[in-house]
Amino acid sequence: MGTLVVGNIGAPGRLNYTVIGDTVNAAQRMEGLGKEVAADAEACVLVSETTLIAASSPDATSTGPKNVKGRSEPMNVWRLI
Repeated sequence: MGTLVVGNIGAPGRLNYTVIGDTVNAAQRMEGLGKEVAADAEACVLVSETTLIAASSPDATSTGPKNVKGRSEPMNVWRLI
């Protein structure tokens, strides 16, 4: 969870509806971790520890701290059950 910008971004005539921000980057990096965490699974939903707490702690298992590009500290990542 965090701050992001959403809307039409770009020059007139070349606008794209998109989202940008550190939160978006972290989510994209976690998406890439899905294959590492559960290579054989058809689907794998990963969330940050902040999101897990905000969601009233649904059933999840810790995947442990993960190093993700663009972050100096590892992120605690959880897999929803």
